[in-house]
Amino acid sequence: RERRLVHRNRNGRMQEVEVPSDKRIALSRFNTEISDEEMEDPAFGADMPSGGRGWSGVRFLDDEQLLKLARECVKQVKRRGPFLNYSEFINRRLSDDDLGTMGALQSAIDYDDGNPDPGSINYMFKSDPAYMISERDLAGLQVGTPEAAVGSRFAGIPGYVIQSDLLKPLGNTLAVRDDTFRIRAYGESLDGDGQVAARVWCEAVVQRLPGYLDSSDEDHLSMRELDGNGRFSDSSELGELNARFGRKFQIKSFRWLNGSEI
Repeated sequence: RERRLVHRNRNGRMQEVEVPSDKRIALSRFNTEISDEEMEDPAFGADMPSGGRGWSGVRFLDDEQLLKLARECVKQVKRRGPFLNYSEFINRRLSDDDLGTMGALQSAIDYDDGNPDPGSINYMFKSDPAYMISERDLAGLQVGTPEAAVGSRFAGIPGYVIQSDLLKPLGNTLAVRDDTFRIRAYGESLDGDGQVAARVWCEAVVQRLPGYLDSSDEDHLSMRELDGNGRFSDSSELGELNARFGRKFQIKSFRWLNGSEI
C-alpha cells in the first residue's frame, strides 16, 4: 500500500505515477513503467507516451479488492495448509487434482476463472466470454493437461496480476511464521477486605508441533474440509480427541517473573 511507481514520460524522463484518490495500492511488474495509465480495455490497451496504444502494466487496487484477495487466500490456506516451507505455499502441488494447476496465491487471485466475478482483481481480462479459454476450445488439440490452459486469454500480459507481482514488493520482508509463542499470565490473591494481598506473574514459551495430540491421526490431515461451494465443515477423518484439541503443544520453558519485568 502507498507504494511509489515511476514511468518514463514522452520526453523520456522519469516521473512518478499518480495513484487515483479512490485507490490505495499500485502494482507493476516492472521497475520502470512505459505508461502511467491503467488499462480499461485489454483488447485496445492504454494510451502510450508515444501516442500509440499498448498494454500497460500499471494496476491500481482498492481496499475492497485487497480484502477479497485476503479472503480467497484464507480459503486456499485452509484447503492446502499447513505448509512445510515457502516453496509449498508458492508453487503448485505435484498432484493431478485442481491443486496441481497453480499455487495458493495464484489460485486466490484467479479463483473466478470458471465464473468471472466483477469484484475480482483480474475481472477486466475475463469480462467478455471471448476473453476466456475453455476446455471445449482445446478439443482436438494434443494438450496433456487442458485444465492448466483454461482461463483468460490475457493471463500473464502486463497489467494482468499474477502472484509474482504481489510477491516482488514483499519478498524481502516475508518470513516463515514461527509456531513458537511467548505466553504471559497474571494472578492475584485478595484478603478479606478485597484488597490485593499478593500478585504473581509467569511466562511460558510454547511451541506448536506438526503432529496432532493423538498421534493415531496423520499429520497432513486437515481439521476442516472445503466443498465445491466454498463451505467449510469439520473433518470426518479425525478422531474425537484431535477434532476437539487439534495440534500438539509443547512447553519449551517456564519461569516466574518480577513485576519490574512487565
